[in-house]
Amino acid sequence: MVLPPRRWSSALLKVMLWGLAGGLLVALMLPNLRRGREPSRRTQCKNNLKQIGL
Repeated sequence: MVLPPRRWSSALLKVMLWGLAGGLLVALMLPNLRRGREPSRRTQCKNNLKQIGL
């Protein structure tokens, strides 16, 4: 079954818009994920320094 050109372009547009929305959400979430890891890295570094006696 082949869609008529008009319906095909409409479906393609919807897929592109969903992809754009998903990409935008990922781009907005990445900085928050990194910010959450930084305190744990800092704590781990402090613990490592304590273990080697600095």
